[in-house]
Amino acid sequence: QAVQDRLGDRAAAVVELVRELGLRSKEASLLDASRALREAARGAVTVDHGTKGGRVREIQITRPEQLQALQRAAAAQGDARAVMPAGDNWKTWREGGLRDTRETVQEVTGGGLHDLRSAYACERYEQLTGHAAPVAGGVIADSQADKEAREQIASELGHGRIDVVSAYIGGR
Repeated sequence: QAVQDRLGDRAAAVVELVRELGLRSKEASLLDASRALREAARGAVTVDHGTKGGRVREIQITRPEQLQALQRAAAAQGDARAVMPAGDNWKTWREGGLRDTRETVQEVTGGGLHDLRSAYACERYEQLTGHAAPVAGGVIADSQADKEAREQIASELGHGRIDVVSAYIGGR
């Protein structure tokens, strides 16, 4: 809410997309939210702009909050091609509006956008395993379910390895 009040709907949409879909800030900024909202009807959203290494991936739509985030992002986007302002290129947005967004999130939460991505990963882990993530005090009850959840989360976050996911949800 603080981001929206201070910086407007586009900045708030980026924050919400990071939190609810686990997107990187660049991916959220470059997302065509209108297209993503149409895609969500099939149960998943394709992320293909701003990804590391140009790796296209899909994010499963599993909660109403994800659809609501996409709806608000599409409304903020309007007729533009992406969530970030149409008059900005990636560099100007990153050094201006997105920097201000990061600073506001840090000021209000004590964490950054990456922490919101971690929150997505922890929530997803609990959905997939039925247990809180290790970083949130959870215990790995089933090592196979843990491994499968880590593989799924790694895929959704755009990481090729499950060991990277430990930074988000805690170690094995």
